[in-house]
Amino acid sequence: MEPVVQVYLKKGEDRRIKQGHPWVFSNQVSQVEKVDPGTIAVFRDSGGSILGHGVVNPHSLIYGRIYTRRTSSASFGEPDVRMALERALRERQHFTRQSLSHRAVFGEADHLGGLVVDRYYDADLKQVLAVQFHSAGAEQVFVKYRHVFNEVLGDSHSVIVHRSAMSRLKEGLEVKPTEVLEGSSEGLENFSARVAHSKVGLTANLLKGQKTGLFLDQSANINLAVSAILSGPEIPGKIIKILDICSYVGAWGVSLGEALRANGRDVEVHFVDVSAQALQTASMNAKARSLPHVVHEVDFLGQELSSLGLESQFDIVVLDLPSMVKNKKVLPQARHGYRKANRSAMKCLKKSGLQWYFSASCSQLVSRSDFDEDLAIAAQSAELDGLNLFVRGGHSADHPVRTWYPEGEYLKFRGGYITRSS
Repeated sequence: MEPVVQVYLKKGEDRRIKQGHPWVFSNQVSQVEKVDPGTIAVFRDSGGSILGHGVVNPHSLIYGRIYTRRTSSASFGEPDVRMALERALRERQHFTRQSLSHRAVFGEADHLGGLVVDRYYDADLKQVLAVQFHSAGAEQVFVKYRHVFNEVLGDSHSVIVHRSAMSRLKEGLEVKPTEVLEGSSEGLENFSARVAHSKVGLTANLLKGQKTGLFLDQSANINLAVSAILSGPEIPGKIIKILDICSYVGAWGVSLGEALRANGRDVEVHFVDVSAQALQTASMNAKARSLPHVVHEVDFLGQELSSLGLESQFDIVVLDLPSMVKNKKVLPQARHGYRKANRSAMKCLKKSGLQWYFSASCSQLVSRSDFDEDLAIAAQSAELDGLNLFVRGGHSADHPVRTWYPEGEYLKFRGGYITRSS
């Protein structure tokens, strides 16, 4: 029988757990057992009543992760994993029915703390799973119950495992290169994924790209932006110029350009990114849609766009910054960076007529009110006092935000337009 540790919380330390929070910190328990990371655990209150089942890791500040609230004495196992996966699958039926790439498992929000599973489809409906392990328990659960994932999610052409996130170090886990756990690696470096915000497959590198290949969390925000532009005031001019900053593979630029082209407008898309490889892929995605485009390989965070001659040139500007806040100590400095970056991006808008501006932050420690304040300060500095940021977004539906796990919310999105006379 697999070893099981009994974890007793100190008196009064179970309030948040009983409200649904899945984390148990080391200072909340009566004793931290010296067991192997990922050991199955039964969590109990100070009186011995069962609070739930999950795993523990004595090397992490998050000592325990509760996977199920079941109060029976049976240890965590295959039925719990199957129930969590089937529940996650039901919530994502609108993605699976259309074979659209999506996040199939979102860690704690899907009762499998530390485990992320992204599900990619290509034009032939070939399925590829890209998996991230952010906790010791997550890796053990996936490996041990791999057959359950196969049965619930279906067979995959390939299964890719990403162990490169630096957050693994906090769990006492090694950072390792990406590997193909099952299937073939053929075609994964130029994988054309079916996505919710484009009628044409979006090419990405599922082996060496950022995260698991694509930023699937932005799908709903891209659709929000497209809908707002197409239903809003007409953008003047013959050619609509779009600037996609921190573009990665160009999802924002090509999706906006594709939608405007379909509505009879001529467009020109500019991509700005520090990665030559990402820009090469962005160019491939633009060419697949016959979109005129220009790439700018530059470290946006270290260089003003005015030096590239991009100021006052664009009708639409999108800024999708990487996470800049690793801990609370750097929050003030990071917020200054957000303001500076948004000011620089805003100054790329044309000086007259109607222009659209969109910005996102994926830093979990930056609150929605912080983000709004930073955008307001940036707009004032960029002399955009009339900017109407009425478009508000966040996670796509496949990245659920649970009321009992507020830490799971990280993505903020704002957008809108400004009209200025000549």
